[in-house]
Amino acid sequence: SNSPKNGSSKGLSRKRLNAVFATAQLGWKDMLFLDVTGRNDWSSTLAFTPNGSYFYPSVGLTAVISDMVKLPTAFNQLKARATYSVVGNEMPVYITNPLNGFANGSISFNTSMPFADMKPEKLHSMEFGIDASMFNDRFNFDITYYKTNNKNQYFSMSVPAATGYSSYYFNAGDIQNQGVELTASWTQQFTKDFSWKTQVNFSYNSNEIAKLDNREGISEADRLDKVDIGSMYGLRSWLVEGGKYGDIYAQNFIRDENTGLICVNGEGKIQYADEFEKVGNVNSDARLGWGNTFNYKDFSLYFLIDGSIGRNFFDMTQASLDMYGVSDHSAARRDSGGVELLN
Repeated sequence: SNSPKNGSSKGLSRKRLNAVFATAQLGWKDMLFLDVTGRNDWSSTLAFTPNGSYFYPSVGLTAVISDMVKLPTAFNQLKARATYSVVGNEMPVYITNPLNGFANGSISFNTSMPFADMKPEKLHSMEFGIDASMFNDRFNFDITYYKTNNKNQYFSMSVPAATGYSSYYFNAGDIQNQGVELTASWTQQFTKDFSWKTQVNFSYNSNEIAKLDNREGISEADRLDKVDIGSMYGLRSWLVEGGKYGDIYAQNFIRDENTGLICVNGEGKIQYADEFEKVGNVNSDARLGWGNTFNYKDFSLYFLIDGSIGRNFFDMTQASLDMYGVSDHSAARRDSGGVELLN
């Protein structure tokens, strides 16, 4: 860290990544292809650990079915593909050997425990797909199924002050995504100068936190039941095993069973339930898109209509305006005499 005379400071981070990569492709009669890759990385961010070097491969198989068997004349080409890959990922710098800092004439002491057992993050993915071209290439269609598992992510956790540190890092987790992606398009040539292409896209993704804390040698009682990744205005975003990434948790009001009114205590404070419960998720379950391209000579017009299904959002701007009493919603409550509560 540099400390100029004007009192400002500038941090300096350095890391090095060396890698070796190899690839090979085998083909049989121009109709069956096998692709294999392998890569090994050496990252300085994993220094001071026994895991500084990590290897990750991939393998893919493509079959041109239309060249293997006789298909109806409507098919121009039909392909099937399957791939499996592992992608390694390094970690942020200086986690395995945190350093003290110096700025403006004073030392800032590190409070994170060195992460001597850090492992590189690994993304395991597999994919199966079919591509088709039909009717003199006017109709194109492809569908893909995928499944990914993101493992060995790093988390931070607080530790007792007696250890001399305030937090430590560890590898854990298995976040799984699987879904389907579909694209279909049709191109119509009306005249020599005028054509229209319309395309539909659909994607569906199912997310699951398959494992949250799967550290070896840890008892069930000591494992994390949730990881807090953010909070705002009483809402919590937690990673919970069996839940989904992006789940939103909140405390509901305690309401009277008969009237449904919000309960308050003797001091007039609103009463909340003790436990937080899931109220939504910020991610879409599915997305739809419809795109159209019109071509006339040298002119082209494109428009897209898209949308998402199954997502929730929280309006922090509205919450802030309500909190300070400057929104239309709060004004309407004042004009109507307030909000009815049950004592």
